[in-house]
Amino acid sequence: MGRIKILALVMLGAACATPGAARDAGTDPEQPVDDQPRLVVRRRLTRDELSATLRALLRRGGEFPQLPLDARIRGFDTSPEVLPVSSAHAAAFALIANEAAVQIELSGGPAVLLGAPCNLAGDADRCVDAFIRRLGRRVYRRALSDEEVASYHALAAAAGGDHGQALRSVMSALLQSPWFLYAVESARRDPARPGRWRLDGWSTATRLALLLWGEGPDDALLDRAARGELDTDEGARRVAADMLADGRARAGVGRFLREWLRLYAVDWLQRDPTRYPRWQGNLGGDLREETVRFADEVVWGEGGDLRDLLTGPWTWMNPAIAGLYGVAPPPSGAWTRVAFPDGEGRAGILTQPSVLAITALSRRESATLRGEYVRSVLLCDPVGSPPPEAADVPPGPADETERQRLARHASAPACASCHARLDPVGLGFERYDGVGGMIAGRDDLTGRGSVAGLTPADFTGPVELGRLLRASGRFERCAATQLLRFALGRAEAPRDEATIDLMTRALAASSYRFPAMAAALVTSEAFLTLSDAEVMR
Repeated sequence: MGRIKILALVMLGAACATPGAARDAGTDPEQPVDDQPRLVVRRRLTRDELSATLRALLRRGGEFPQLPLDARIRGFDTSPEVLPVSSAHAAAFALIANEAAVQIELSGGPAVLLGAPCNLAGDADRCVDAFIRRLGRRVYRRALSDEEVASYHALAAAAGGDHGQALRSVMSALLQSPWFLYAVESARRDPARPGRWRLDGWSTATRLALLLWGEGPDDALLDRAARGELDTDEGARRVAADMLADGRARAGVGRFLREWLRLYAVDWLQRDPTRYPRWQGNLGGDLREETVRFADEVVWGEGGDLRDLLTGPWTWMNPAIAGLYGVAPPPSGAWTRVAFPDGEGRAGILTQPSVLAITALSRRESATLRGEYVRSVLLCDPVGSPPPEAADVPPGPADETERQRLARHASAPACASCHARLDPVGLGFERYDGVGGMIAGRDDLTGRGSVAGLTPADFTGPVELGRLLRASGRFERCAATQLLRFALGRAEAPRDEATIDLMTRALAASSYRFPAMAAALVTSEAFLTLSDAEVMR
């Protein structure tokens, strides 16, 4: 992370005068006092999390295009490995903070954020103090110490009586604080769990809010943390249930679904218009929206069964999406729920244009990419990167089918092992083109495929593949694994098997309702505690 990360850590060290901070743990960071808390800088907030948190804090809509895009690993953007703070990030944070400060002043001063009367002209000191404490708690996601409040008062006083400048200075400093930009967690040794450290209520509230709402905790959630409601497993369970019932959970869970299903990839799709004439303009947003609406109904609809992601015989269409399906557009011209008749060759995400397009190339379909999607995204059984000695196979005859081309590719020794696991899966999609349409008039495209490792292994077409995956029982465990990866920002470890088991059982016991699986995760040891290694790093 370079100089910015070092600065952040220095600032965090200076902030350790707060109750329950690392200063209290003793002078040797490798030998903490067992009954004292430790601070852990978990990761920077993602672009989406920062944007959503800023919208909630500033009570405004819109995006923050100044924020650089985040990279992904294992399909997700929540890993510390891909969340550095570059000079571009530092510049963006400074610009957003200063613009926000000016906006608040122009919109009515601190009362806009405090939700209560605050007259700078009549009682400036009380108003500034309330502003620092109230906004500071939302930004830091915990109560500020007296020392921290005093430091912001000193910053305000430096404005020399210019109350507008004082508030701008405080606001700008708060929104550039490492406590805002990073998820900073405090934990104590858990006497009931040897080798584990229990997160405090503030840290648990932040973890819950980032996962379930996709933004920082609000005042009500911070109040519950302050009252100790998140200090026990049962308390965390009750709070999580309330959060999942809140409308904001649709946005937070929707973010996980978009990441898991790799829908972000539609943003940079390109298609050769001579090969795919139905691909016109920028359709990426429509492709993503169709699958988002479908997945949202699966998760939150009455009687929703997560396995319907694979087999649900309906979708949502607008005129652009209808064109890709080759059907008449909805009469209203708006997004409309459309049910597919039996035998239509459509059901679940595997037949939706978003998935079919992100697993194709600009000029042709790709059985390899489609096989990789099924294995990595839906079965959590990834195939490694091609070995260095792997090489492109020279082009074949102009009338060569994908099946013939891949047979030549798999004949190369360096390619055979990986392609033997991917291509038989992806060849089951050969009747579907690279923008989601069905290829007609080709008797040689049988759609026969096979998934090694499943029983039965053979299928014909992605509709049958969806039913095969649903019946296998492996999809549910993969869904639990993917949610754990997203929530914790890391790959699963052997110690996580018990948590994944717990999540999978909770999903099945609830008739495959997603909220039950999420509730099992957020009340697990993996979510509520840190290991010795995580604390001592």
